[in-house]
Amino acid sequence: MKNKRTFGVAIGALTAGIVLVPVAASASNGQAWLLGRANAETTATTVTNSAGTPLSLKAKSGYAPLAVNSTKTVTNLSADRLDGLDSTSLAKTSGRTGTIVHDGDYDALGAKCPVGTVFVSGGGYAKYGAGIRYSGPDWNADTGAIIPNSWIVLDESDYPGVSNVTCYSPSGAAIPGAATTLDQLSSGGANVSESTSGPSWPSARVIAKAESFQAAQVQPKR
Repeated sequence: MKNKRTFGVAIGALTAGIVLVPVAASASNGQAWLLGRANAETTATTVTNSAGTPLSLKAKSGYAPLAVNSTKTVTNLSADRLDGLDSTSLAKTSGRTGTIVHDGDYDALGAKCPVGTVFVSGGGYAKYGAGIRYSGPDWNADTGAIIPNSWIVLDESDYPGVSNVTCYSPSGAAIPGAATTLDQLSSGGANVSESTSGPSWPSARVIAKAESFQAAQVQPKR
């Protein structure tokens, strides 16, 4: 009787020991995944959903939905942003430049990069053998505001000459109106016909541009 009681107590203690001893829960090959626990595999696990997206990861705000321990490239992984920038904000290896030329004889404007392109450099020349007094960003003669991505050249009489800007297209798309021949560079670009058939020179716009430039000149202190 004593032996039976002792055996029963031993079994009870062993059972209690099994229940109370903490064990790290995990799953291995062929077993069901345990959420919130470590899962070890020696072969790749494939998740398939014939009706749609097979895996959706939703993280707390400010946390990454996925963590990895390798810098290797994941084949076919499509990332829409890089350091917070959309792909449309990044320059492509196919990006190109083009030069826009403009004769400001009658409209009193310089050359300006088209929408979707950015200014790289500017230049130009004064017509009729005159010297250059100003070569720099163009501006609005009424407000004095600088015109972005533009360039204008003024001769010694403060009249606009033939200006040009080199523009960069990050997307690689062709730059509208870009000069393709030396004749276009030396004749004033696409608007040369407008210049030769415009009103009598100098036009009111040219005069207004010259006057706005002269008014902005800093007078030396006496």
